[in-house]
Amino acid sequence: MNKPLISIPSDQPTNLLDDIERVLGSDDFAKFMNAFAGQRVYFSRPERLRPKSALVLALGWDAARRLCAFVTTPDIGEHLSIPTDDYSSFVEDVRNRRATGMQMLIDGASTNEVAARLNACQRTVFRWRKKLRDRGKI
Repeated sequence: MNKPLISIPSDQPTNLLDDIERVLGSDDFAKFMNAFAGQRVYFSRPERLRPKSALVLALGWDAARRLCAFVTTPDIGEHLSIPTDDYSSFVEDVRNRRATGMQMLIDGASTNEVAARLNACQRTVFRWRKKLRDRGKI
């Protein structure tokens, strides 16, 4: 089996963009985000990279190869959606919205009220309500 080109220590929680920045370094990470933020990107296996692939054109051969080796498994490529803004603030916003919505449901708000106030999909609010019911909070 081939030795990985780079590995990220698993003793600390990370998110996708932090990992990509560690693999690429600051300069190449900035190029990556300028080229792919907000897009769904295909990462081929390193041996399947082509000189005209979008990753190679944006990052250069070596950086694209390192990134593909990190993202993919030995057998298949991978599609990933790259967030548009700082991923950690995105996750924090989602958690805050979920906590607010769940508290509104506990306080007796209807699904429609929560969805409208938080600009959330009703289906999302239904899932929050189900979690609260399963936990015996409503």
